[in-house]
Amino acid sequence: VNILLAWLILAIMYATIGHKYESTEKINQDGYAFGEVGKKLGFQDGDKILSVDGIKQVQYRRQVLDILLGNNVEIERNGKIQTIVIQDSMKREIFEKEGKGFIRPRFKDVSVDHIAKNSIAQQIGLQKGDKILGVNNTKITYFDELQNQLQAHKKDTIILNILRNKQTISFKTFVPDSAKLGFVANFNEDFNYEVRTKHDFFNAIPTAIEESY
Repeated sequence: VNILLAWLILAIMYATIGHKYESTEKINQDGYAFGEVGKKLGFQDGDKILSVDGIKQVQYRRQVLDILLGNNVEIERNGKIQTIVIQDSMKREIFEKEGKGFIRPRFKDVSVDHIAKNSIAQQIGLQKGDKILGVNNTKITYFDELQNQLQAHKKDTIILNILRNKQTISFKTFVPDSAKLGFVANFNEDFNYEVRTKHDFFNAIPTAIEESY
C-alpha cells in the first residue's frame, strides 16, 4: 500500500509541478571531469558520455549508476567516438576509493568564494570574487584544469593569474603537497544543468515507478 501511495504522489507531482533532474545533454556541452580512478579506467577530463551498454540516459544521477553497474561506456573525445570497457575489478576500486565522485560535471569560470583562515590563499592576498584566469600563464577555463595544474606543481612555485575588478594581476605562491591553496571556489551561475518536464497523469505513472527504484 505504501509503495502504491508513493507512486501516486510522485505521479501527481510530475503531472502538476513537473519532473526535475540534471540533464546529461546539458552536461555534455562541456563534458565531465574525473577523479584518479576514473582516469585510471581510461576516461579523460572533457569526455562526453553518449551511452552505457548501448542505452542513452537523460538523467545525470542515473547515468552515474549506469556506469557503475554497466560494462561498455561509449564516449566522445575530441570529436571521435570511443568505447571504454569497465572491468569488475575496476568497479570495486571505484566503490572503495571514490564512489559516485569518480565522475562529475565540469565547472568553468572559477572564482574565489571563501578563503580559509591562515591558508596560503590568505597569505598571498587572494580575495573573495577573484577570478582564476591561469597558472603560469596557462589558461584555466575549468575547475578541473586548476586542480590538475596544482597537482602537477606540488612542492613547487607557481604564478597564479587573477582577474580582480577588471584588472589582471598575478601572485607568486608555493603549492603544498596537498595541492590545495585554501579557498572554496564559486562557479558561473549560468551553469545550471537542471531541466523540468511535465507529463500528463497517465504518462507520469510509469515515470514515477521508474524513479522509485
